Parts: sequence; structure tokens; C-alpha cells
Amino acid sequence: MFSLKCFGLLTTYGKVGDARSVVLKEEQSKGLLPFCFAVLFLVGCFALTFIHGALVLYQILLAVSVFPSSFGPSDIDVDDYDLVGILSNLPFFGIHFRGFVVLLVVFLNREKWLALKTNCWMFFLKVFQDERTREKVVDKWRRRSLGVSALTLVIHVCWEVGDWTEYNSRFPSVAAMLNDTSVLEPLPVKIRTWQYTILYFLFCFVPFVLAQQVFTVLLILSGVGADAIKNLNKEVKLVLKSHQNGFENIEELVPIPVKVALWEERYMAILEFVKLLNELFNWIFFAIYGSDFVAVLGFGARVINNVSRRLTKILFLLCSAAVYLTYETCFVVWPIHLHEEVGLNLQRLFFHIRFYVS
Repeated sequence: MFSLKCFGLLTTYGKVGDARSVVLKEEQSKGLLPFCFAVLFLVGCFALTFIHGALVLYQILLAVSVFPSSFGPSDIDVDDYDLVGILSNLPFFGIHFRGFVVLLVVFLNREKWLALKTNCWMFFLKVFQDERTREKVVDKWRRRSLGVSALTLVIHVCWEVGDWTEYNSRFPSVAAMLNDTSVLEPLPVKIRTWQYTILYFLFCFVPFVLAQQVFTVLLILSGVGADAIKNLNKEVKLVLKSHQNGFENIEELVPIPVKVALWEERYMAILEFVKLLNELFNWIFFAIYGSDFVAVLGFGARVINNVSRRLTKILFLLCSAAVYLTYETCFVVWPIHLHEEVGLNLQRLFFHIRFYVS
């Protein structure tokens, strides 16, 4: 969450209003300056997202001939804007929308995000009561967190390099590309590519990377929750296995209700943890999944609508679709696995426990 704090997105200015959040005093980064910086940063993200949304809307209006030919650019043939042509411009809207909405949701829930570190540590203390096991789990997921963060950053940087390389191939030189003013066509807006590149880096690339870090938090915490379930299952099964032939004397029966009560307490802690993840990440997950779907749909439409038929461009578009398809499939394995474990495995396991001790 350090990167989010650097952009002021976790700044609480004024009185903390959410009494349900357990926010340590030292975790609150109060100040008018970082708060205003975060607001201006989000306004910039919204502006660029709005421009790309307007670009798609403008093409739709051109397709249905709402604008007279004298209003739009004179060199544009409205017959070229069919459904596939409109869909081919969706990827960049989805990419801009992804970063903006995720960071906006984080900013609006910043008090809960500040409490997340404390709540997670309390969860660790409840479900991983053995210190050695707890340290092992923390170390394991810390390494995975760094790995996933680095992987998502490298993937996006490589994709950006490929995208700008592909865009530059349309021009005879880099200078011609940087001074071109057609980057936002068919919108009647003239801006040089180098000016747009600065805006793109500040209000699209950076928000996307930050949104990926937020997504990584969800993935890692989901994995931690799954590990907590696995650890509890292992402990319960060992006890059941050791007493599968019954109890030899009454002394062996006495600790069982105590152990079951402790298991139920840990089970409830896991449920509360899953509820916390749902509260923090439900809209974030929806925005990320929806934006990635839009990007995949748009890149697929670009492949169909590709008139140049250059092999390198087709390969780049296919790789782009594969990247965003990976984000909405392979990267959501841990959250899905966590909900499956909570919904099925634990309930069935506790049914067997109660049946056994009754």
C-alpha cells in the first residue's frame, strides 16, 4: 500500500467518519496537500477516461449518421464505422476505465484500507496460532506478492512498449510520430502525440500499474485465506484420524469440545476475513473483470477489422488479447479457490466433526 500512499489515495483529511474501521493512529496520513494531490490525480484520470469514452461514443454517432458530414472531420467516411469498427476502439477505454475506477473505489474507502493491515494481522493471530506456522505463511506470501507485483509490472511495460512500437510503425520517423496531431481521431481534437504521451503516462499508465497493485493485494489475501482453511482442515483431520477407532477412556474425550470450540472460532475468523475482502474488493473486482473483458473484445475486433494484414500487427493484437484474457482467468484462481473452500469444504468438515463428537 506504499505506492497508494505516495499518491495520497490513502490520505484521511479531517475527522475519520467510519467508526467501524479499526484504524491505528500512526496509520493515518492526514494532510490537506496529499489529499488535494489525490483529488487532482483522480480528476486527471477521469478526464482522460472521459476522452476515450467520448471517442467511442463519437464513433457510434458517426455510424448512425447523427452528425452531419460538415461537423466531423472531412476525411472520414462514416460508412467505415460499423459495429466491428466501433468495438475496435474499446480496448483503450477499458484500460483507462480500469485504472480510474479502481483507484476511485480505493480513495472512497481509504479509511477501511488503512485498517486493512491491522485487520489482516489480527486475522493471522487468530487462524495461525502457532508462531512458526504463522511466520512461514507470512514469508511465503510476501515472496509471492513481490513476484506477482513484478510479473504484472513487467507484462504491462512490455505491452506498452509493443503498443507504442506498433503505433510508431505507421510513421516514417519518430519525430513525425511525436508531432502528429491525429492521435485522437475521429474526435475533432488536435493534440500532438508527445503531449498526449505525457498525459497518457500520468493518467493511464500509472493508474493502471497502481490498480494492478490493488489487484495483487486481493490475490495475495485470497491465497492467505485459502492457506488458513487448508491449515485448519489439516489439523482437524489429524485429530479425527487419531480417534477414528473411538476413545479408550473419558480423559481423551474431555479436550474434544474445547478443540471444536477453537476450530469454530477460527472458522468464524475466516468467514469474517472473507466478508472483509468482499466489502473492499467487490466493486474493484467487478471493474477489473469488466474492463479486461472489454479490452479482450476490442482487441478481437481489431484483429477482424485489421486492413493492413501485417503479420506483426496481427501477432501484437493477438498477444494483447491473450494478456487481458490471462488477467481475467489465470489471475483470479486464488479468489475463486477461496470462495469454493469456504462454501463447501469447511461446512462439510464441520458437519463430520459434529456428527463424530455427538
